[in-house]
Amino acid sequence: MRDSHQELALSLRQMSAMLTAGIPIVETLAFLGRSSGPGLSEVYRELSTQVARGNYLSSCMKSQAVFPSYMVGLVAVGEQSGSLVAVLGHLADYLERTLTFRRRMVAALSYPAVLLTVSLGLLWLLSYSLLPAMLPFFQQLGVELPALTRFVLWLTRAVASPITLLVLILVVVTVLLVRRQLLEAEEDSDLRRRYDLALLKLPVVGSLLEQGICARMLRMLSLTGLLGLDLSRTLRLLEGVAGNRVVVEKLLLVREDVFEGCALSQALTNRQLFNRAVQAMVRVGEETGRLPRMSELMAGLYDQDIELSLTRISALAEPLILGLTSLLVGTLCVATMLPWINLMQGLV
Repeated sequence: MRDSHQELALSLRQMSAMLTAGIPIVETLAFLGRSSGPGLSEVYRELSTQVARGNYLSSCMKSQAVFPSYMVGLVAVGEQSGSLVAVLGHLADYLERTLTFRRRMVAALSYPAVLLTVSLGLLWLLSYSLLPAMLPFFQQLGVELPALTRFVLWLTRAVASPITLLVLILVVVTVLLVRRQLLEAEEDSDLRRRYDLALLKLPVVGSLLEQGICARMLRMLSLTGLLGLDLSRTLRLLEGVAGNRVVVEKLLLVREDVFEGCALSQALTNRQLFNRAVQAMVRVGEETGRLPRMSELMAGLYDQDIELSLTRISALAEPLILGLTSLLVGTLCVATMLPWINLMQGLV
């Protein structure tokens, strides 16, 4: 089953192909309304109805949450310039590359996640079934349980107690409520800004997140350059793909510098947006007239860096998880064997 982004990319590709073949846009949208998945069929049927009434496609897309703001903006540019087919094709390429990169990230983190799940399952099996089952036997024989065994039993009972379950439920509910509040918060709210800033400051994760944001913006910079958009409109579209309020604020300052006559590369340097290598490549792209190509190249390098970082994290996480699991399983085994050793010593 396709996810929403994959379904959207496929529908944009189909729309571009059908328009290229000369099929009217109303019929194209109606076809997508019949052939798309449950999440998009109703959207395209509504678009077909609205466009048939004489409305612009971009204007109709604004009322549909499935279409990001940058996508609506580029479609509007395509309608105004007569290059709608090319814009739809470029948007499909953009979404497909983003999806490919996302799949690589998931694949890099899948094995550690599965390993951690299996390890936790093994620990649960040992702690909840083995020791509690032997406890009545030792109590009948009057064997005094060692301190380690008593601690493991206490921990098992504490985790399984209703109070612990209630606390866990409260924590989960609190996290969900906070997440919902953050998602519903306005993009320019102080709460949203503090949340985005905290994400960027997280160890390891913050760096990966920042690299991902930069890759998306560079890819969009390449796309807008191919379409011939001016820098002012390009920077507005970059704000839509950034997805982080702190980065958006830097983009606003960059746009102000560009409006005052500053070169894009110099504005990026002034506002400390992107690293020095990217700033240098943007400068080269401006000087040679190949900014779209340079932007796409740097986006690819960012993707490679993120994939390499995730591979390293996965390689480090595997022995750490195995080592921690071995330590915990070994502790459980010792806690299980100590009463038997005491019993044998009492019989000698």
